[in-house]
Amino acid sequence: MRQLLPLLACVWLALLPVTSWAGARVLRLQVWQVDKAGLKQPARGAQVSLGRQGNPTRALSDGLARMSLPEGPRPGEPVELTVNLKGYLLWSPARGRVLVPKQPELHVVELTLLPLGSKLFLGDEAIERLIREAAEQAKEQVGKGGKPSEIDLRRYLKQWAVKYGLGLEQVEEEVRRWAQEAGDSHQDNRHQALAAFAEHRFESAARFAAAAADERLQQWEAVRKQERRLLKEAVEDLMLVGDAYASNYEFQKALDAYARAKEWVTREEFPLEWAMLEEASGRMLGQLGVHAQAETGRMYLDDAVRAYERALEVRRRDVMPLEWATTQYLLGQALMAQASRRGPDEFARISRQAEEAHRRALEVRTRDTQPLDWAFTQSGLANILRQRAESTAGEESARLLAQSIEVQRQVLQVYTREALPQNWAGTQLALGLALFCQGVGLGGEEGVRLLTQAVEAFRQALQVLSREAQPLLWAWAQKFLSQFLATLGLRLNDERALPLLAQAVEASRQALRVYTYELLPQDWARTQCFLGIALAAQGRRMAGEEGLRILEQSTEAFRRALRSETHEALPKYWAHTLSNLGVVLYVQGIRTKEEAEGLRLLAESENASRQVLEVLTRETSPRDWALVQNALGNALRARGERGQGEPGLGLLVQSIEAHRLALEVYARGADSLDWALTQSGLGQALLASAERLPGEDGVTRLNEAFQAFQQALTVLTPETASPDWVEADEGLRRTQHLLAERRAPPGLPPGP
Repeated sequence: MRQLLPLLACVWLALLPVTSWAGARVLRLQVWQVDKAGLKQPARGAQVSLGRQGNPTRALSDGLARMSLPEGPRPGEPVELTVNLKGYLLWSPARGRVLVPKQPELHVVELTLLPLGSKLFLGDEAIERLIREAAEQAKEQVGKGGKPSEIDLRRYLKQWAVKYGLGLEQVEEEVRRWAQEAGDSHQDNRHQALAAFAEHRFESAARFAAAAADERLQQWEAVRKQERRLLKEAVEDLMLVGDAYASNYEFQKALDAYARAKEWVTREEFPLEWAMLEEASGRMLGQLGVHAQAETGRMYLDDAVRAYERALEVRRRDVMPLEWATTQYLLGQALMAQASRRGPDEFARISRQAEEAHRRALEVRTRDTQPLDWAFTQSGLANILRQRAESTAGEESARLLAQSIEVQRQVLQVYTREALPQNWAGTQLALGLALFCQGVGLGGEEGVRLLTQAVEAFRQALQVLSREAQPLLWAWAQKFLSQFLATLGLRLNDERALPLLAQAVEASRQALRVYTYELLPQDWARTQCFLGIALAAQGRRMAGEEGLRILEQSTEAFRRALRSETHEALPKYWAHTLSNLGVVLYVQGIRTKEEAEGLRLLAESENASRQVLEVLTRETSPRDWALVQNALGNALRARGERGQGEPGLGLLVQSIEAHRLALEVYARGADSLDWALTQSGLGQALLASAERLPGEDGVTRLNEAFQAFQQALTVLTPETASPDWVEADEGLRRTQHLLAERRAPPGLPPGP
């Protein structure tokens, strides 16, 4: 190993210059010198400086040199170089003026030196340059009352002669010769103008120069049109690169292609293309944001919103109404995705902005003029209404859900399965979600009917969708179908229940064939949560060790989800998953036979609910807040029932308070099932505390429990709410029995 050290050291030292130049802004130079014999060779030792700023560097033996550029000059802007080499002068580029390359590390700037006195300093190109410089400086001699004949051009010829080591007579002779030949050969107007100027025929010089300028401007306009056309075509090609990558789900590559195209267009010169690229970039940023984890996803979505807002600076409704409406729709979609990554407070605000953007788009996209775009935008609006309904409670939630369902049914009048099967399937999915949200809050036959319709809508959509053709949408549908089936399975109290729960578990597992942690970590985490919900429902319906085993699988799925759905990155999803985990821990705790383990699970359940309540607020997420309060109340009651003395009674009192807080949010009409389950939980807590309280205090609690169970059983039925109905019914019977015992005279049978 010691033999390798010197070699490795040499390699490291050899790499140092490359490393030092890599991060700098460097101009690469190649300096040539042409000797008197006309032989071209590297100008070894030539010193090159950057105009007045100096910054000298020397050419190496191969004529190569590197010069660090200051911060000022940007690509395409001119800088002036000076070169010093004894006996030589810079010949080209003229005046040492070069343009800063767009990619300095790939471009080499060539400089050519000639020896003093070289005849090339009097070649045709040199004389043209001499006369142009003389014309530029001659106007300094123009004074008040002067005459054209007084203009002395000889002084400039002398300066040229001295500068390049030539004789004045030699320069004058070559200039006369060149002017004579230019006039005799009737060269182009530019040369005629220079020749006339050299001969003091200034009026003719002006006329020829004007004609030359007209010719050049016409040529420039043609070139400019061609350049503009080529640039637009190149930008279109780069957009096609991005579009192709986007269609292949390679969103970052697509975004890179659009970014490269944007380097060549400005809002001022190419406003339409600029706005189109901003919108295309917004689409890719949105896709990346939806599928990225944590803060990265939020940053992508924030950038997407800003891209659409920039596009709307050009795509105004008064000049581009159709494009304006499209960008408004996309902005609304990005805002809604952005809202989902925010906490409850911001969710309400941003989701309202998303709804407003969709409604603005619908001012242009009407059913009569643009039926397909109208239907597409209405679908997006319906989804926003549904998500907003999920974040509120009571009559407002019911109103938003009813609006969402009505909008989706209108869309299905345009999107038919025969004409537009893919759009029809997507609308069925959206309708199913809204029906589920409506049905999950209602008890009895009406709730079961709506949940059944939701399941049927998703199953119809999956007849059109396939894993091969639409993998992401297919997996998404499987994920939510799992939740629908699990919820419906828990409502039924017959032979249909267990098969539905098994189907729910299988649907989540199908979705996980597409959603992998490596490729789609956020979708994978959401599906793990849905799998946990399905397993929890299945485990709750199964007794004994088999049920406990499935419940353990459920908690494992929720914990896997929390690997990605962290409090910091995805607060809303984190709260949803953690609250579900708390519910399953509660079920495990009350079913675990071993006392210490059961108490540990119940304490963990309580802790999960309390953590969630640190994020959720009653003002911004009332329904979710109430749901977690109810879960907290259940965990506290179960712990209190197992506790002794004052500590146990204290936990029961906390349980009663948590359930009553939830009932301040839930309304029987809009949230009847949640209201009924909370009434049942309150009844259980009141009953448990009454059993520990003597005298009138105990009787008062029993009466309150009796009323709570009665209220719950107005919604819960044995057909559609088992086992919740069983718990409420048994609680009511137990309460009746205790009331009879405490009120009946000794020796008499209990009352009804």
